[in-house]
Amino acid sequence: LIVDSPDLLNDAVNLLTKKFPRFSVAFAGNDADGYRFMILSENTDEIKNLLKEKLNASGGGRDNMIQGKINSGKDRIIDAFKQINY
Repeated sequence: LIVDSPDLLNDAVNLLTKKFPRFSVAFAGNDADGYRFMILSENTDEIKNLLKEKLNASGGGRDNMIQGKINSGKDRIIDAFKQINY
């Protein structure tokens, strides 16, 4: 899900989690400026590794939540997320 403002990420991912409790992700941004993201997942270790290796993402998190920034295009982000086993 892509939202209009980084201020909406928390609300968006919490809303998605009600329907998709194992893995939910929301983005705010664009290809030119990069994307802020928030992810709630049962398996954050695999996702953290993918974000760093494939997308050079910065950020961090705790337990089942990751947030940060990706300076990459939308198509590249989508391709990377297709590799996640959730």
